[in-house]
Amino acid sequence: MRYTPQHKSNTHRKIVNTASELFRAQGIGGVGVTDLMQQAGLTHGGFYAHFSSKEQLAAEACRTAFEESAQRLKQVLEETEPGRKFATTVERYLTTGHRDRSSKGCMIAALASEVAHHPGPVKDAMTVGIKGWIEGIAKMVSQDGLNIDAYSAVATMVGAMVLARAAADPRLSERLLTHARDSLLSSTRRMARHKRARS
Repeated sequence: MRYTPQHKSNTHRKIVNTASELFRAQGIGGVGVTDLMQQAGLTHGGFYAHFSSKEQLAAEACRTAFEESAQRLKQVLEETEPGRKFATTVERYLTTGHRDRSSKGCMIAALASEVAHHPGPVKDAMTVGIKGWIEGIAKMVSQDGLNIDAYSAVATMVGAMVLARAAADPRLSERLLTHARDSLLSSTRRMARHKRARS
C-alpha cells in the first residue's frame, strides 16, 4: 500500500510528539522503540522508515519540545501586562503543576542530566535549546527593565525544578520551588518599588 507524502509527514510528527512526551516522562534510556511505537499506535517496523536511530529521534524530539514550549510561552507573554514578562515566566515555571507533569514540561529540567552523557546530536539539540532559553529570559529582563542575570535565572529555575522532582519529601520539594521563586521575584519587587519611589 502506497502512502501519500502527507500521511508520512503526519506519521513522522506523531512519532516525534509521542517520543517528546515519553522521553521527558521516563528518560531517553527508559523508553524502548517498541513501546514508543505502540504508544504512537504504530508498528515497530515502521520506525526505521522515518529515523535511522533512536538518537536521531531523540534529537528531533528535543528540538520539537523546545519549539513548542517557546510558542506556548510567546502566546502567554503576548497577553501579559508590560513589566511582568519575567515574573510571569517564573511564576508559571516554578509550580507543583509543572513539577508533576514532566511529560509536558521543560525539556532541560527533564533530560539535562541524562543528555550530559549523550554526546552528539541529542546534546547539540539540548545546547541550542539552552541557549535559546537564556536568550529568551535575557530579552524579557531587558523589556521589563530589570537588572537580572539571565544565566543565573535559568540555572536557578532549572536547578530548583530538578531538585523538587528528585525530593521524596513533599514539603522539601515545595520549599525548593517556593524559595527559588521568591528569590527570583524579590528583585522584580525591589525594582518596582524603586520605580514607584522615583515617579
